[in-house]
Amino acid sequence: MTCSRTCYNSVNLGFLIDGSSSVGDVNFRTVLSFISEIVKPFDIHQIGARVGAVQFTYNQRTEFEFGEYLTKDAVLNAVSNIHYWSGGTATGEAITYTTKNLFGKLTNNNINVLIVITDGQSYDDVRAPATVAHQSGTIIYSVGISWAMQNELEAMASEPKDSHKFFVRDFPMVNKIVPDIHKGICKDYLAATK
Repeated sequence: MTCSRTCYNSVNLGFLIDGSSSVGDVNFRTVLSFISEIVKPFDIHQIGARVGAVQFTYNQRTEFEFGEYLTKDAVLNAVSNIHYWSGGTATGEAITYTTKNLFGKLTNNNINVLIVITDGQSYDDVRAPATVAHQSGTIIYSVGISWAMQNELEAMASEPKDSHKFFVRDFPMVNKIVPDIHKGICKDYLAATK
């Protein structure tokens, strides 16, 4: 399935990035490369697609907001300049923070997509915050790497789970799922605009 141009300029694409100590600097760079590959086909501008990013450990940090960078080059540059944080893993709180502080400020008619990337077990509950995000209209893709917990990935992912939940055994494999995420987002867009 090829994605239409309309899909690629009608999405608010948020990334929630695990910056915990288990990731490490080299793997964190791999994750940023993965994010860049997801971003590349999208048509980013004032009335097109928007991209925002939050990094989390026990705390959360907005790396850039949806309206901050309005060209693809500017977004890709901002992604490459995200600094690895290091710390614990509180994914549930991070989803709550992102729902409120990243998606909560939007006023456009794009579909809202959040891609959560994590390599480990959360210290807090992810199910309730993910349910609130789903109910607010945000579609969640959960991407788990190495020690990520399958039950947490399942709880975070939107329905149908099998096209919104991904797991790879190690960081270098993560780029292999980029085409599946693009296809999924286009299906979500078509379903939302029917």
